[in-house]
Amino acid sequence: LVSMTEANDEVQTKLVAAVTEKDELNSQLTQLREENETANLQLQTMTQEKESAELKLITMVVQKNGTQEELEMQLKNLMEEKVVAVTVKNEVKSQLISTTEAKDEVETKLVAAVTEKDEVKSQLVSMTEAKDEVQTKLVAAVTEKD
Repeated sequence: LVSMTEANDEVQTKLVAAVTEKDELNSQLTQLREENETANLQLQTMTQEKESAELKLITMVVQKNGTQEELEMQLKNLMEEKVVAVTVKNEVKSQLISTTEAKDEVETKLVAAVTEKDEVKSQLVSMTEAKDEVQTKLVAAVTEKD
């Protein structure tokens, strides 16, 4: 009975650890989702900036004010801005991919933790049933002794 109680305590300790790990993984998953959302917003902003730069470029080409040299300089600047915007956009996409991969890892760990928690619960139920059987036999033995 003592060893059964000790085993029961050990299973309960594992269950608490599994629940704690599950909570930590849920917290990490929430953080990754927030980072993913932030990256998506950054990507949207960069896309809008790129589109704005393209519109400026079209406007510059259509305008007849200023000399050809001024227009070429402005065009060069806009093209450089576009290159920077595309580079930043690609970096944000890369971060988004990394964040998604990390999120997937956390979700996998979360599933494993939930599975382990369920296994520990099952062991706890089995240990409790075995403890109840031992107690029943002990009561029967004491009754029979008396």
